[in-house]
Amino acid sequence: MKKNTYLIFIALSLMLVAVSCSKAAKLENNLTKQGGRWNIDNYKVTIATTELAPVITESGDAGYMYFFDNFDGHWIDLSNPDEDQFLEFEWEITPENTLILRYNNEEFILTKEELTMT
Repeated sequence: MKKNTYLIFIALSLMLVAVSCSKAAKLENNLTKQGGRWNIDNYKVTIATTELAPVITESGDAGYMYFFDNFDGHWIDLSNPDEDQFLEFEWEITPENTLILRYNNEEFILTKEELTMT
């Protein structure tokens, strides 16, 4: 009886871990499916400081991003018609289902509310 209780406890613990990881795993699988290519239809950058009003820049049809299984990525930025940019970044998904992009020693944090994936 004690052995069965122990096995049930282990099974329930594993199920809890699987459920808690499933949202992050689902986002990871979604980002990397079909070669990991995502078109960027629109993006907005807000730069805020304590002393000045925020500066907001928006761009549409801004190129595309690739998310690879090894947590590297590429962004081909086509927002400036005179100059294409190729950026390499690293990415991860936190247990809270937040996407973090790392580029040039900076972190860019994207929450679920800020991402629109279709």
